[in-house]
Amino acid sequence: MADSQKSLIWMGGCPTTGKTFTGDYLATRGWHHIDGDGALQSPDPDVRGLFLKLNECFEFVAKGEEAPKEKYMPYFEHLAKQIREAQKEHDKVVCTFAIMNMFGPEFEMLKSEFPSMMFIKLCSDLDVMVERWLERNTRLFEAAGTSMKEAWAGTMNDPYRKIYGEEYSDDAYRAQAKGLVFAVDWVRIPDEPENKCYNFWNNDHAGNQAIKDINKLLGLEDIEIDPKAIEAVNMARMKNIDVKAFEAQAKEMKEAKE
Repeated sequence: MADSQKSLIWMGGCPTTGKTFTGDYLATRGWHHIDGDGALQSPDPDVRGLFLKLNECFEFVAKGEEAPKEKYMPYFEHLAKQIREAQKEHDKVVCTFAIMNMFGPEFEMLKSEFPSMMFIKLCSDLDVMVERWLERNTRLFEAAGTSMKEAWAGTMNDPYRKIYGEEYSDDAYRAQAKGLVFAVDWVRIPDEPENKCYNFWNNDHAGNQAIKDINKLLGLEDIEIDPKAIEAVNMARMKNIDVKAFEAQAKEMKEAKE
């Protein structure tokens, strides 16, 4: 079946805006959900390597510099391949991933390859995102068998401990979130429905406003949802993260550069 006869969504937004939750919700409505963070749970070191290279681009963006295309595009091409594979068996596919059009070429590549794709950005206020970030990551690291303190001491945080403190604290994590994580413009999807680009606010997770807006966009009837059951799907994914393997690979890549 041609791309024009299928339903495709790319859902972006800063961390904690509800992308993955909404993708898992759409899976209960007949959509195939590709979690763009799947590399975190992958046993394949090559896939993890693509994700780690993409992660390196944040340092460039934070400095206002152009990130090298060879660092970020391979991961987006990996996700595009997953979408193509999913289309072979599913008529409705949603891919959720925080970044979209942060760099530019990834947006143009996906628009060109998937002309029918809708691009959705979920938005939330900064203070709301920071508190969600702290609360959610505390639970995710615990589910992965580690802790915030251990993650803070990891290789990927080496450059940031110099700024926000060697010792972990919730306040240091909040400061890093404001000064680094949410200081970057992760998603540059315009609010242009005529171009299949949409922005929806999602400050109130309990009220599911963004899901109601997306239901309307897709012609789905509003239904009562079970937030705990939907969130449990992602928490189960997090248990598949091999934190030690990921950290070892990040350290190996850093040493190779030095």
